[in-house]
Amino acid sequence: MSPERSASEVELQREDRTARQLGNGGLDHIGVCIPTYKRPEFLKELLSMLGRQKSDGFFRYSVHVVDNDEARSAEGVVADFARLAPFPVTYAVEPVQNISLARNRVLRCAQGNFLAFIDDDEIPTEEWLLTLYQACRACGADGVLGQVKPLFDANSPSWLIKSRLCERPSFRNGMVLTHEEGRTGNVLLKRDVLNGLEPPFRPEKGRTGGEDMDFFRSLIARGHVFVWCDHAPVYEHLGPARCRKRYYIDRALRIGGLAGKMLRDSRRGRWRATLKSLCATSVEVPLAIMGLFCGGHLYARYAAKAAYHFGRICGTLGFIPIRYKSDS
Repeated sequence: MSPERSASEVELQREDRTARQLGNGGLDHIGVCIPTYKRPEFLKELLSMLGRQKSDGFFRYSVHVVDNDEARSAEGVVADFARLAPFPVTYAVEPVQNISLARNRVLRCAQGNFLAFIDDDEIPTEEWLLTLYQACRACGADGVLGQVKPLFDANSPSWLIKSRLCERPSFRNGMVLTHEEGRTGNVLLKRDVLNGLEPPFRPEKGRTGGEDMDFFRSLIARGHVFVWCDHAPVYEHLGPARCRKRYYIDRALRIGGLAGKMLRDSRRGRWRATLKSLCATSVEVPLAIMGLFCGGHLYARYAAKAAYHFGRICGTLGFIPIRYKSDS
């Protein structure tokens, strides 16, 4: 697929079963990559669903877990799963807590000519891999990304559901994506796109965030094309920390600060973005204050928006209010 198509849409169609074979007569192999950090219960549920993936004879797959906890908190869960799994399962440890280092290590461990990434707190459907694979093969893209939907339960506060803070952007099926839409929570890509990209994820961004967007920026700059697949969602658990308003305000402040720094470094559109953020803040702060009296969901929504724009203003001025991600 040529880079000129990066502003167009690609129609996703189910490919013919005869296209399942590689030129050498072998099945495609998908290496499922899972970086994990102190979430053994969520990881156990994820691995259980990975053991039930349907392939319809199109491909084979393996599972590769890298534990970013030097205490090896995921080792027992992976070992129990590996004893019964009918496919290869590997486990490795990245002792330095840094998501970029964990992702780079899992890529070194992974087998396959296709690679899939899923987070340790996400749950796929049984057709997840099959749907991503068929979409990628049908459209000829270098990779496909899917939805991540929140998994609310009986303990989820009503303000969180109403605020829609957990809802991530979704796009038209087959839309070609920019690096700004790139993330690694639900993605399948061809392994050969990594050729010459070393390291794939930059370690200096592994504690601040933005490492996945930077990853896709590098790949798209090389002419690789990634499209949206709307039919392969995964569902994200919400831990206790994500049920607090402060979590979303701090996250927005951090992301805004890093976005402002990027604008400052590139010197492109910095002042226009700053003016836009000033205008947005002047509207969203009063709305957040009103939300204190009208409903917690309104306060949370507008306080997070105001925090993002305030952080972006700070970033363009050379100050990042919150630089590092929390461990939640």
